[in-house]
Amino acid sequence: MRAHRRQFLAGPRSVAVHEDWLSREIAPGVILSSCPSLPVEHAGGRTLVGIAVETEPGRPEPAAALARPDTPASDSWAGRWILVGDGRVQLDAAGTLGCYYREVESELWLSSSPALLRSLEPELGPPAVALLHEAGMDWYPPPGSGIDGIARLLPSQTIGFDGSIHPRRLLPAVEPASYDERLEALEGRLRTALLRLAAGGGPIALPLSGGRDSRLVLAAATATGVPVEPYTLVYPAMPRGDVDLPPRLCAAAGYGHRLIRPEPLDPGRLELFDRHTARHCIDIDREFFARRQLDPVTAAALDLGGGVFEAGRCYYHGGLPEDLPDTPADTAAAVQAILPTGRPAALESWARWLHETQRADLDWRDRLYLEQRVAGWLSAVSLGLDLAGVERVHVASCGAYLAETLALPVDVRRLGYHHDHLIGRLAPELARFPFNPPASLRERIARRTRHELAELRAAGGVGRYASGRVRRIRTRRAARRLG
Repeated sequence: MRAHRRQFLAGPRSVAVHEDWLSREIAPGVILSSCPSLPVEHAGGRTLVGIAVETEPGRPEPAAALARPDTPASDSWAGRWILVGDGRVQLDAAGTLGCYYREVESELWLSSSPALLRSLEPELGPPAVALLHEAGMDWYPPPGSGIDGIARLLPSQTIGFDGSIHPRRLLPAVEPASYDERLEALEGRLRTALLRLAAGGGPIALPLSGGRDSRLVLAAATATGVPVEPYTLVYPAMPRGDVDLPPRLCAAAGYGHRLIRPEPLDPGRLELFDRHTARHCIDIDREFFARRQLDPVTAAALDLGGGVFEAGRCYYHGGLPEDLPDTPADTAAAVQAILPTGRPAALESWARWLHETQRADLDWRDRLYLEQRVAGWLSAVSLGLDLAGVERVHVASCGAYLAETLALPVDVRRLGYHHDHLIGRLAPELARFPFNPPASLRERIARRTRHELAELRAAGGVGRYASGRVRRIRTRRAARRLG
């Protein structure tokens, strides 16, 4: 196994990272060098890198849309991809396939791999600040990276081959609609994405836990009759629900299930993982790779990740003010207070870009989740999975899907009831099982205590906490009735 699997490098010259890498001119004077296992489509003067799937019924698949004279309607594409056209580069709406860039002697180079960019002469040093798993912001905040001299494209940006950065509308506008109409639209996109991905004919793997996200993907597969191969990776201190629920869910839906246990840790594989990711991913997937738990998954043509679905769950609403702070410095300080990072200058750069381009119809805290937690953390995890040969695809990375989700009532999506209701519509038999159930009374009490203490801190006082508690109870009841 070798580093830089499924990666690309684009610049003024071809680079043979490995002897079987492919090269092609994608713009005047710009050569794309890529691993042969990375899907690349060229047509109509445009290039699609990665995997994209159309979620709008009746529209052509993205690869076919490239050849059309009009600009492809990429807002309705899910997957994990980068689009090059008209001299500019854009990411999928969630930035799940990262694009890093640096200048070398006034020449622009772009890559999905910070390790490859670092290795260009003159070689740059490794990350100056080490990440700590689950300690504050355990990713390097875009538009920075962990390496001085390397920057990273945000989903709300495009970059030209002259190095110019332009704003891009992050999500499309949505029309007014009822709650049921929005659920219907979301359900339709999930069904279309699953059916079109299955049309490729290869096996599809599905990492399954006891939570909502992966169950929603399982429900969509069940509703459409798409054959998937669910699996669960075992790790120390794993919640009991993640062990017990997946096989029961699969039995109810008519699928088999595989529990993949760890092998002894291989230090050489850890070193390879860190070299491939330039130490940008320190998540548990690093250990899964080192213990060979991902090896059985690579037989599948695709792996359906559920990571982007939580973008609508209001995770940063509790600890941050509803209104965007007055200055970029105030915004960066507010984020740093709840998500401390060792790269504060990168966070401040994001805050400046946010203030320059923020839209009134997108809550800045939801944008923080998309551009940091998803485009920063999740895409680095996916970069690590590339090394293992796991072809991860995110069916919720579609701009139109995210826009519909963020247009749902805040209290509904904060509680995750839109997921519950979608699961109930797609596969009622899966809605009967609990989500993330604690295994014991002690665990239930501990979880509730942690949750309420977090709400108390976020409220800033007992009175506000009490009134908020009453409001949450009322909205829970109202939200349940919506489905």
